[in-house]
Amino acid sequence: MADPVNVQLTNLGDKVNSKYRDFSPVISLDEKKLFFTSRRLRKDSSNIYFKDYYDGQYFEDIYYSEKDENGNWKEAKLVEFSRKDHHDATVNISPDGLVLYSYRDDKGDGNLYESDWEGDKWGLPGRIIGSHINTKSWETHLSITADGQTMYFVSDRPEGHGGRDIYRCVMMPDDEW
Repeated sequence: MADPVNVQLTNLGDKVNSKYRDFSPVISLDEKKLFFTSRRLRKDSSNIYFKDYYDGQYFEDIYYSEKDENGNWKEAKLVEFSRKDHHDATVNISPDGLVLYSYRDDKGDGNLYESDWEGDKWGLPGRIIGSHINTKSWETHLSITADGQTMYFVSDRPEGHGGRDIYRCVMMPDDEW
């Protein structure tokens, strides 16, 4: 409050936003790709009969939008691996933009996944390698340092200090966390 900064908020418009819940934005380092989570009815209505039992809303899907040559966001598209009958949510993207990190609900225990960019689409997500990350507890978010050697993630594992806590994990020489 001692040094206020002027911030301009800009609604991204109906090419990105919907009347449904859109949240958890992740933007690439070059600011040309935006990934986000949405609980919208899909354009092809393929998820019309798939709603979360607990809140009656459509399951979370991952969408992305890219900037056009004029700097405007294009129409959001569904990421290919989003499942219509489970939660898939955005978590982060690697600094080089080639790995998309996501959250998946696996039988009530959320886990962290990574998907590699494979030329023109995202590959199927795989659980993050390393037995110390995904557990029977609920892992929901992560951030990886630019050098790819340190990961910070959130978990509600029992040895924590207050519900969801932040943990630090380092990459070992065998490329496992």
